[in-house]
Amino acid sequence: MKDNTNEHKEKGLLFQLDEEHYNELSSYLIEIKYKKNQFLLKEGDFCKHVGFLKKGVVRSYYLNDNGCEINFNFYFDNHLFSDYESFLCNMDSKINIQAMEDSDILLLSKHDLETLYQKEDYWREFGRKITGIMYFETKKRFEDLLYLSPEQRYNNLFSEYPKIFQSIALKHIASYLGIKPQSLSRIRSRSIKR
Repeated sequence: MKDNTNEHKEKGLLFQLDEEHYNELSSYLIEIKYKKNQFLLKEGDFCKHVGFLKKGVVRSYYLNDNGCEINFNFYFDNHLFSDYESFLCNMDSKINIQAMEDSDILLLSKHDLETLYQKEDYWREFGRKITGIMYFETKKRFEDLLYLSPEQRYNNLFSEYPKIFQSIALKHIASYLGIKPQSLSRIRSRSIKR
């Protein structure tokens, strides 16, 4: 008997698709296993896919003027990710997307998404939902950096992903929070003492 647990989990997270539409979408999805440190996208390339992370950890980052890696976001199980600006506008990506551990990923190409759009309104609404998810995730990230203290950002990150320190190096977490690793150590010490 086929185990549909993961299938239903994906289905629920991919916008509660009904059986017919889920099966149709599945015929377009490409499943790829990425090894730790393998790149899904490099700066300067076109982003040709939207990814759905079934299992693993992925980060997006850019290089600043000094050549330092600045982490923009982390993605965990059951998250959508992409360089959506590059994807939508057919422009060179300004970011890198890299697997932080061995990861199972479903990819939907821009060509296949546009093919679905031509079929029926259902898929155009699906595309709007993807756009909404990407927009609000980016907006939240910018608002966190603008309005929250590093300690608040740390607390939010830790409460949302309590196992983050098991899979992501401290230097990457510090970069994501916009602080030095030493500052992260102090914040963690204060947090542990509470």
